[in-house]
Amino acid sequence: MKIFRQKNRTSKTGESSSDKAAGWLASGIHKIQSKWASGMDKLYNRLSARRRKVILIAGCIAMTLYSTAVIAFSFSKIPVLIAKPVSLISPLVIPKPPASKPSGIPDYVRRIERFRSYLDSLSHTMDGRKIRDSILHNRPGLIDSIQRIEDIFCKK
Repeated sequence: MKIFRQKNRTSKTGESSSDKAAGWLASGIHKIQSKWASGMDKLYNRLSARRRKVILIAGCIAMTLYSTAVIAFSFSKIPVLIAKPVSLISPLVIPKPPASKPSGIPDYVRRIERFRSYLDSLSHTMDGRKIRDSILHNRPGLIDSIQRIEDIFCKK
């Protein structure tokens, strides 16, 4: 009876999208390599036997000279610069003007005054008004609190 038989529970592992992409990339690279190899084979087969030997010997000599130069320069004490060093431009440091407030005012009052001037500067542009309105909407009574703090410390 088919009702009581267990189904084959073999899990089919489907390829994920990253595996498919890797397969496409590998097949594309393989196609390019095979086209390059067949083109070089055609080019090399057109040459005479003597030219093939000359190209082979010239390639061997060039690689031998290059390897010898790399080994020789690795033992030398004088560093070899492969690329020219790039001159770095240091940023211009602009000194801050000294604080014009008397030293009797606490730092948090200065911070509050700076925040108040920041809010006032936001109202000059359209984007700034949106930011200012969102700040004031999320924190109702903020302007009143700032005004009270300024009144308390200005009276002293």
